Amino acid sequence: MIQLRKWHWSEWVLFGIYLLSAGVSAGYWAYYNSDQWTLLPLWGNFLLVFVIFLIPILFWRPGYVHMGWFPLVVLLTIGIFQLDAYRSFPETMEFLSYPLVIVGFLAHRMNIWWTVPVFIIGFPFAGIWLLDKPGVLDFIQIFFSSGISFLIGLGLQRILSSHLGMKQLYGENVKQYDLIRQQNDALEQYARQVESLTLLEERNRLARELHDTVGHTFTSVIMGMDAVSYLIETHPDKAKEKLEVLRDVTRTGLQEVRKSIHQIAPIDDKAPLAQQISRLANEFAIHTGTSVRVEANDEDGDFPQQLKLTIIRCLQEALTNAKRHGQATSIIIELKYDSELICLMVKDDGLGSDKITTGFGLSGMKERLAAWRGNLQIRSLKGLGTTVICTIPYSRPSVKS
Repeated sequence: MIQLRKWHWSEWVLFGIYLLSAGVSAGYWAYYNSDQWTLLPLWGNFLLVFVIFLIPILFWRPGYVHMGWFPLVVLLTIGIFQLDAYRSFPETMEFLSYPLVIVGFLAHRMNIWWTVPVFIIGFPFAGIWLLDKPGVLDFIQIFFSSGISFLIGLGLQRILSSHLGMKQLYGENVKQYDLIRQQNDALEQYARQVESLTLLEERNRLARELHDTVGHTFTSVIMGMDAVSYLIETHPDKAKEKLEVLRDVTRTGLQEVRKSIHQIAPIDDKAPLAQQISRLANEFAIHTGTSVRVEANDEDGDFPQQLKLTIIRCLQEALTNAKRHGQATSIIIELKYDSELICLMVKDDGLGSDKITTGFGLSGMKERLAAWRGNLQIRSLKGLGTTVICTIPYSRPSVKS
């Protein structure tokens, strides 16, 4: 198995230690055993052993790792050299210790099936067989040295693999976090845009209603007053009748203006929803002379401004319909919410109807609720009043106690 990759800093450390061990082993051999190699001088023995140690790094070097050939070349170079040295210099059994660390470090399912039996079992037995009179201590030392070296390399590999895996996982988590943060920023920006558009649409709608109501009322009154100015001298009775009609038109226009002002009453987005509903109910009761009772949960939720606006506008429409069409004298407002649902119920004692006609107001309520995946229900019986129920599914991020 060939790996062409950038080395981790720990592999550079292992590589440096390998070169250092090669120099120490070559120097150790040249100094203590130069008299055994009469064909080569001291520096020649050093160079020979050092080259033997350098041959395996042809297959384990920065940017290139051959996990199959490296242990095989170690066996054919350093391994054979050490077995040959056993016969005359048993102390050289430590030459293979650090190369075995690298063999363990490069252990893989493609090579571990033969490296373990060869280096951990076969090599120690071969070394003991070459000794003249091996003792128990020699046996333990050879097996212990080979096994510990291999296990150290294998442990370093597992630690490095775990570290790289955690580093990769951390990098992926950072990317996911950045992506989520970007998406969250985009959603927040979109929510602000939607809120701005919703408020702008609300202002435009109410501005049109005020324009139509006030313009129609004043136009009718002005035209009627022009007619009265001609009739007041010639036909006083007709002028008086015309003034009565103008008074009714003016009174009706005043009611329409009050209704529009009631619709555009400012909403304190920082106040709890139940408090806003209670304030709105009190203002409606004062302006219309209607008995209004509010029942709400003891706890309150931290709801978005758009959601509060939707509930308030639906309540305003329900109150207006109860008074205008139902001529109600008493109204009960119930606001209930839990961790998953908001429910607004407006019940009046008005005229009621067996057939509810969906007009502009009710259509607007449905559209507002549909934007939040909500639902509108209307229950009404002639002579028994009307109940309007608005439900919105919503999971609150936090609940204030």
